[in-house]
Parts: sequence; structure tokens; C-alpha cells
Amino acid sequence: MAASWQAGLEGRRHAARGGARKRAAGAGARHQLVFVDRLVATLIHLRHDLPHSVLGLLFGVDRSTVTRAIGEIRALLASRGCAVTDRPGLRLHTLADV
Repeated sequence: MAASWQAGLEGRRHAARGGARKRAAGAGARHQLVFVDRLVATLIHLRHDLPHSVLGLLFGVDRSTVTRAIGEIRALLASRGCAVTDRPGLRLHTLADV
């Protein structure tokens, strides 16, 4: 799943730049939350409905970083079929709810 996320991220950046990279891969700012932390923060938010500011405190980053990470990972999870599309707003409490 991480490779799919990385490919999507690079595709969006390519479109925003309007072409190929100007610097080598790996140059520039690093993500403050690695992929696994982004995924864990998203799952905690979806399961326990913790506010983004609380998750920011738990992970040692700003609220806006958590908000961006959750938005990216939720889209990735939905594209992989990990969403309940026919019942929006449903919170899954047990495996039986899936």
C-alpha cells in the first residue's frame, strides 16, 4: 500500500510541476510523519474519533500535518476498497460490522 501511496504522491507532484523533476529524488523536505505513522494516525482517528489536534500531540507534529495525512490516507484506503460507501457516517465497532 505504501508503494501505491508514493506513486500517487509523485503523480500529483508531476502534474503540479508540469513536467519532470528539477532535482534528484530524495532532495527537499522530508515528511514529518512517515507512511506507517500516517496510517496509524488515520486508523486511530477513524476508530476512536480523536481530534486532529490530539493526534498531533501524540505524534509530535502540528494539527495541520495530521489533517493532511488523514486526508491522503483516507483517499488511499477508499481506493483500496477499505470504505463503507453505501452507509456514509457508519462507525465500525466490531468485525461483525464489516
